[in-house]
Amino acid sequence: ILEAMVFCMDHCDSAVEIAECIAESLTILETEWPLKMGRLMLVSDVLHNTTSTRQSAWAYRREFERSLPDIFEHLHLCITRDESKLQADRAKQQMQKLLQLWEEWGLFAGQ
Repeated sequence: ILEAMVFCMDHCDSAVEIAECIAESLTILETEWPLKMGRLMLVSDVLHNTTSTRQSAWAYRREFERSLPDIFEHLHLCITRDESKLQADRAKQQMQKLLQLWEEWGLFAGQ
């Protein structure tokens, strides 16, 4: 996750394309939940660093703000289709913790 986040920050001038690729990768139905969660942690790290002094780092925030509703809708669909209630509950808890953290950071206005 760290290496991918550094790549994102080093290539802020391509934020639109990179964010699009990450968002798309989070909505592949066949992807296993642990990999989806890792990718979501990457999004979180990138969002946390959008306030850095790197030129155009802020663009990631704008791009992810556009795609996060679709991402979370897809993740919800994955959770509801999960046959393991334990895994589904764990996934819900992980996403709730992440959203609470973003709220504490003040990343997005509450909706």
